[in-house]
Amino acid sequence: MSETGSCQVLIISNFPTWEVIIGNMLARGGYPDDTVSFASSGYEGLIVARQASVDMIIYHLWTLDLAGYEFCQQARTLPVLRNLPVLLQGSLSPVLVYPDAQRVGASGYLRQPVGMKDLVAARLAVLRGETYYPPGPYESMEWETPTDKEGHRVLVIDDKPDIGDVIQIVLGRGRNDQVRFAHGGRRGVAAAEQDPPDLILLNITLPDSDGSEVYHQIRAVPALKHVPVLVQTAWDQGRSYPEAQRLGAAGCLTLPIGPQELLAARDAALEGRTYYP
Repeated sequence: MSETGSCQVLIISNFPTWEVIIGNMLARGGYPDDTVSFASSGYEGLIVARQASVDMIIYHLWTLDLAGYEFCQQARTLPVLRNLPVLLQGSLSPVLVYPDAQRVGASGYLRQPVGMKDLVAARLAVLRGETYYPPGPYESMEWETPTDKEGHRVLVIDDKPDIGDVIQIVLGRGRNDQVRFAHGGRRGVAAAEQDPPDLILLNITLPDSDGSEVYHQIRAVPALKHVPVLVQTAWDQGRSYPEAQRLGAAGCLTLPIGPQELLAARDAALEGRTYYP
């Protein structure tokens, strides 16, 4: 596939709108014949890429079932996908992403919000067999500069370690917080009881236990009775907000979580306010 011919682009993301956004930007950038398809999960994307004629992949860094780094590692083990360009896409600073992206063999990185010129430049580079890691300097985002204040202890209860990694990066850099991760509801309750945190982030769609029941178990521990709990869920707000408010949670975050949203929810909960934007 030449850099000037039509290109088959596969978008893998939790946000279906990216299929339309990327398609429109490519058309405006001079490539109206490019075809854009979409997969809503990493594993679905692996299947589609193996079965379809795909020239390049744009992968959202924190797709829920398979983080971008994991996707690249798995793709490189499959002969049919080994040389397929994969551009990672996300809101994290290139300073944080470049080392891991290059380590797993990603073809480049598109930082959100993705611009048309950036997308076209990345497309041309990877189709020439090059990588797309433009040099800095980069403008730091507010959450990437830690405050001078001493941080808090945060416990993340989830079944996906990559979610914990994101929260650790954002709260660690932006608020100097100490973030621990507990895999699953049973371990989460035990970890919170053994060493009570200042804030708990609980995914209520855990596969090993009912998230609502985990919330009640946390509240049943005297030392945790007043610890604010932020609920995380992949449900839409119409379903997640009523459930979180029924439980009495300090707030609700819809996965995948944006850095600024996470900081706002964290600050509100620790200040005794609720977070239901």
